[in-house]
Amino acid sequence: GLRTLSMTTNGIALTRKLPKLKDCGLTSVNISLDTLVPAKFEFLTRRKGHEKVMNSINAAIDLGFNPVK
Repeated sequence: GLRTLSMTTNGIALTRKLPKLKDCGLTSVNISLDTLVPAKFEFLTRRKGHEKVMNSINAAIDLGFNPVK
């Protein structure tokens, strides 16, 4: 069987979905973050959401996903 199951996402709507994904066997996540600067993030992505992405990254780490990239 599979030893690892990973997904790549922008992380905008991921935080609340992470526990269920973990239960389904997801082992690692790759979350795209274009910049650490919130204003630049908004400019580059043309939307607000820097805090949501950061929350997703922190939630993934807290839930034990390995690796979180």
